[in-house]
Order: sequence, then C-alpha cells, then structure tokens
Amino acid sequence: MLIAPMALFTGKHLWSMPALRWAAAVIALAMASSGCAEQLTGGIGCSMCRTPAAVKPATPTIITQGKFFATGDMLTPRNGHIATLLDDGRVLIAGGEAPEPVGIMGQFAQLRSAEIYDPEKRKFEATDSMRSARQALAAVLLRDGNVLFVGGPDAEIYDARRGRFVPTGNPIDEITSPLAVMLKDGNVLVCGVRGTSCEIYFSKVGKFRETSHTHGGGTINPILLPDGRVLIGVRYMDYYYPGFYFEIFDPETETFRVLPGQHSSLGFAIRLDDGRIFLGSEFFDPVTDTFTNADGFPKGNSVTLLQSGKLLLAGGSSTCNAPTSPQGGPRLGSGIAAAVVWACLPPPPTAQAWLYDTQTQTQVEIEDMNVARRGQTATRLKDGSVLLAGGRSTEAILSSAEIYVP
Repeated sequence: MLIAPMALFTGKHLWSMPALRWAAAVIALAMASSGCAEQLTGGIGCSMCRTPAAVKPATPTIITQGKFFATGDMLTPRNGHIATLLDDGRVLIAGGEAPEPVGIMGQFAQLRSAEIYDPEKRKFEATDSMRSARQALAAVLLRDGNVLFVGGPDAEIYDARRGRFVPTGNPIDEITSPLAVMLKDGNVLVCGVRGTSCEIYFSKVGKFRETSHTHGGGTINPILLPDGRVLIGVRYMDYYYPGFYFEIFDPETETFRVLPGQHSSLGFAIRLDDGRIFLGSEFFDPVTDTFTNADGFPKGNSVTLLQSGKLLLAGGSSTCNAPTSPQGGPRLGSGIAAAVVWACLPPPPTAQAWLYDTQTQTQVEIEDMNVARRGQTATRLKDGSVLLAGGRSTEAILSSAEIYVP
C-alpha cells in the first residue's frame, strides 16, 4: 500500500498507465474516507486528510510543584550503578556500565570505580574503588554505617569512615544480579534474580550461610515488612505461564511461604508511612497479607518516596504509539501501525516526571527533568530533596546529575 502510491507519484511513465491511474484514485479515496489524518514520518502523507477532532490527543496539565536543578556531574558516566545514602548524608555511588563499549559484540565493561556526592558542596568526589568490577550489584547500609556490596563470586564492605573498600566473607554460591535487604536483627538476606537459592550475611562475623530456597525461578524487589518478615516477588518457573507471585520470608524459621494469586508486573516495592507496601498496581497489607488494586498505575523509571508521602516518578522510556482511528483501531492498516511502532524501538528516554498520591491514587505530571534519561538512580537526601544521577540517553551513558526540590 505504501510502495504503490510512491511509484505513482515518482514514475512518469507508470503514471500514464490507465490501470495504475485508476488504482491511485481508489487508494486516495480510501485514505480520505478512513480519516487518515496525520502525515506519517517518511514523506508519505495526504493533503485531503484531516485529524478528526475526537481523536486529537489531550494536552496534559503540567503542575508546577517542585523543580529540578542541575548539580555537578559525576566523575564517571554510569548506567546500571547503585546509590546508597550514608549516615552522614552523603551518597555513595558505585559500579555500573562503562561509557564505551568493548569487545567484538559491543558490550559495555563493568566499572570498579566509586564516588561520593556531597550535598553541601553539590559535587561528586572520588573515593576508593571496589575490589571487583560490578554492574548488576546490591548494596545495603549496615547498622555500623558501612555498606555491604554483593554481586558475582565475592562481596566487600565500604568502610564509610575511612573511605575504603575492604574484603568480607564470600557468598556460598555466586549470586547473579543479587537483591538484598537488611533484616531487623541487622543481618542481610541476599537472593538472586535467577535461581532459587538465598543466603544470609551475618554482619557481626562477616560470613554468609545458605538459607531456604524460594519456590520460583528468581526474586524481585524484596522489602522488609514492619513485623520483620520480608515480602519478595518471585517469577514463575513454568515457561508457559509467565508472571509473578509473592512469597513471605520468615527470619525466625528461615522459611518461605507462598502467597496465593498471580500478578502481572513487579516494577518496584515502596513501604508507605502507614505500613502498607505499594507495588505500582497494587497495595499489600502486611497485617492481613492481602492485596488490593491501586488505580492510576504510575509511570516512570525511578520511584522515590518523598517526605510528603507522595511518590516522585521520573524518566524512563517514551511511549511508542501507532496512529489510531476514532474507533481505537490502527490507522492505514495494521502494517503501517506496526511500522510506526518499530521505527520507535528502542523507545527514547524521556525527561518527564510525575507525582503520585497513594491516598487519592492519582498521578499528575510536573515540570520535566533537565535531561531525558532512563536507568538513573534516585536517592532521597536528608533535607527531603532527591538526587537523580546518571543513566542513559538516546546516544550515550550519562554523567549528568540533578536535584529535585519539592
């Protein structure tokens, strides 16, 4: 359908053929009658087409609530890194992907380097490097103010007072893309994104011990509940039934218990001030171990709980939408609709930001970040502002950072 009209307009000899002239008239009539309003990127359009008023996208209401301010750049561009708020209010940033691809497959090297953001100076400063390069890593602030880093075959401790990384006991098994949460007794539960094994790191002696396995094929977003248990998302191991469910880890018995129900996505887990856990499309009540639906599913790459109780959602990927007809179907046929979507893959990052109110379950768009980014870290500082650092733009891995002031 696309090639024929282009040939009719560009090929003088073909245009003189009566059959093709008739075909062009039919195509033009079909395009006009179907309400094909918008010109498509690629130079093929229709001057007879007009966008029906009913399908014009509504202009979003931008709320002026808080503002993003540029701050000093990181010393190293990073994506897939991790940020930890230290007891003194500074932010430790470590690991991630290097900015330049390496190897014949163009993969990005993992970083050993780390740096510190000082909110008083509003700048990043160098600190000691990790013993091992890590991109998919977990970090947990311990009770003594130091930070446990896990990822790959070994683990290490960042001594915040001395600004040094020091070795500690290694996991029993190499944990791929670990997720970690500190328990009420100060020890740390560590599980992997792949596999079912979990381990406990005993912080006073610096050693790991294997504990019970989950029932699924990998864990997502463990979070400590007010009563000391851990809610943890788990992938189904059955290939034919993709999805997620939840398990509860009881540190007293070191056992996992499966909660009933299947869930479509587990983007994040945030513990609210009232003790409930917000999971994006659901709330979890740890008193009754039940889930309730949440409206206004929030979008955004990073999710940060503000002092006001609202959530700051920022960045992520733009939405690729195929043009649609007034009836909601794709315009110009499914082939063109698919072409529009595929032309936008991978979707570019966005600078958009939103505030989500968990009480009213509503989301409003606020002013944009200074830089479009996805994969950034977002850390709430002691004064209530939020540091957003690094990530990826359309062209490169970023070193830029900015502060959101509510």
